[in-house]
Amino acid sequence: MLLSKFLPSRPVVLTLAIGAVGGFLADVIDLPLAWMLGALATTMIASIGGVRLCIPDGVRLVTLAVIGVFLGTGFTDGSLARIGDWATSLAALVVFVPVSTVVSTVYYRRIGRFDRVTALFSATPGGLTPMVVIGGASGGDMRRIALTQGLRVVFLVVLTPLLVLGVQPADDGPPVALPAVAAIDPVEVAVLVGTVLAGIAVARLLRVPAAEMTGAMFTTAALYATGTVALALPETLLNLALWLLGSALGARFAGFGVRELLSVTWVALGAIALMLVLALVVAALVSLLPDVAFLPALLAFAPGGVSEMCLIALAFDLDPAFVAFHHLVRLTLILLAAPLVARVLYGGSEPPARATPAPS
Repeated sequence: MLLSKFLPSRPVVLTLAIGAVGGFLADVIDLPLAWMLGALATTMIASIGGVRLCIPDGVRLVTLAVIGVFLGTGFTDGSLARIGDWATSLAALVVFVPVSTVVSTVYYRRIGRFDRVTALFSATPGGLTPMVVIGGASGGDMRRIALTQGLRVVFLVVLTPLLVLGVQPADDGPPVALPAVAAIDPVEVAVLVGTVLAGIAVARLLRVPAAEMTGAMFTTAALYATGTVALALPETLLNLALWLLGSALGARFAGFGVRELLSVTWVALGAIALMLVLALVVAALVSLLPDVAFLPALLAFAPGGVSEMCLIALAFDLDPAFVAFHHLVRLTLILLAAPLVARVLYGGSEPPARATPAPS
């Protein structure tokens, strides 16, 4: 009985198994980001089909930390020095986020006939859980917000790599593989793990958005940029993170029926298309700046999930430091503004609690 408390539940095992099948098949056909997209596809289909799936929050947080470590290895002393050169693109981001949110909100109101609160929090490109919680507490439809936010992440995870492949010159070849793993130095491993854990603890204490990924990323970046650690991380570890992330994304659709999904999907597709077109336009303009390429700018402005967009940048070797920093700024802006907007919508009164649970 005591041992059973430490063993994963049947839905968790089933989720991971279904995700593993999808990831393996996608890898066999050489799909970009195979272990994430394949796991996402199979678990999403199973979830919609009524199979009870779930990924514990602890697994998701560990996955974000691993992703943060990989992103941190992409930083160099030159990357850190370039942050000051990103002022113009960050200013464009500050304008882009509210403009794209307003455009999408109007779309959801006019085309989808959403109420104003549900439309706003469906349109805001923030994290799924915060948007569902804040939107629901403000009087919105939590299930509809969860569904539109989930669809936004899923569609952009699928569409963005295809856009990259379509734009990237054919002679650029496949995504860059990680370097071969050399002999592992236990001291470097201990330094990396200890520093990353400390960075995550500090990031959580400061309530930094996506604290697990952010704390791991910046502490790893400091170690690699200064030459303190030079470990070549195994590609298998990245694929493991991709598999867990894809499985978690697909499992979020558990509890939604086919009819409910179809009724919202066509509306969400239109809003996602609008946001992506705006991102393409802004990325094209930003790429006119010195030392800013179009594809990294596109990934930086594409309103997908923070970890997913950063992983795509990492997989295609498209300046992951630039992409990660912009997405973290976007998420910070939204998480700071969302409670204020919710308060304005409720005229300063305390939003009522909603009884409908939000899918995780």
